Amino acid sequence: MLKQIVVIAFLLLVIGISAMFWMKEYSSAQLVGPINVKEEKGDFILHVRVDNMENGVEVLSSLEYSGKDSVTLNHRTPLTAVSFHVERNDFTGSPVSKQMDPGDIYHPQPPVTFTSLGKGTYRLYIHSQFFVKGKPINITTEKEIIME
Repeated sequence: MLKQIVVIAFLLLVIGISAMFWMKEYSSAQLVGPINVKEEKGDFILHVRVDNMENGVEVLSSLEYSGKDSVTLNHRTPLTAVSFHVERNDFTGSPVSKQMDPGDIYHPQPPVTFTSLGKGTYRLYIHSQFFVKGKPINITTEKEIIME
């Protein structure tokens, strides 16, 4: 009886230690390095930066206007949708209108964070959608990121 209790306790200890090492390995993945994306369409440049954070990555985005005349940009939130694995474009938030002058850089949303990314290669999908003079402008791109 005592021998069975010791064997069970030992097995539970081994399983617990293995789970701790697995969780540490899984949660300690970091980007190989910061990733910068610059995608142009017409007079607009979408800037995206992916950086390490304590428990995952954060994605920062901005939209730069390089035209000659002021324009009014209309969009639904978020201006830029980012997702891993599967392309998701959820532009269902509140409508926003923004006056943009030449050289303006628009930061309409806080960084998007992704946690619990394990080691491996991932595909980041980026899609920015807005309207100028009633015409839709879509800026899309994909970027492979490596977590080690």
